[in-house]
Amino acid sequence: MSQLLNDFARHLASTLHQDYPADGVNKIRVSCHELTCHYTKAVNAAATLVALHFCPEESGVTRNRRERFDVVLRNNQGRIVGVGEWEYQRLMRSGRVSQNINEITKLKEICTSHPHQPQFACYIADVTEQQVQAASMLVIALWAGTPAPLLLVLIHF
Repeated sequence: MSQLLNDFARHLASTLHQDYPADGVNKIRVSCHELTCHYTKAVNAAATLVALHFCPEESGVTRNRRERFDVVLRNNQGRIVGVGEWEYQRLMRSGRVSQNINEITKLKEICTSHPHQPQFACYIADVTEQQVQAASMLVIALWAGTPAPLLLVLIHF
């Protein structure tokens, strides 16, 4: 793992944990808007700490809609360094993979066949505590063969 990705991952873990809008004790229901705000704030803070420029949600690599991501991270020369997506619906439902997951495929496509290949991708999703291992194995299988590393963030409570 590159030092940049290692530093970004450490800062992201710290900032995601701070002020998370839901917890396991209160089982507070949060909206997609609240999660977007929280993830955006956390990724922006982590990017800033490793000297990357944060491009806001639904940023495009090109004008192609298929190449829009929740976040695009660029270095000071404007080169794409990382791309990220987050999932509001559970990655797994009732022990099965959700049928609505397309973010990993989008990330894999840009990391394998795009002229602006990023150095890494980041995927944030929520799972139940019982699903962490199965979800990890699922994402590892889907990401197989991709040259760029994937920073997988599974939030559970």
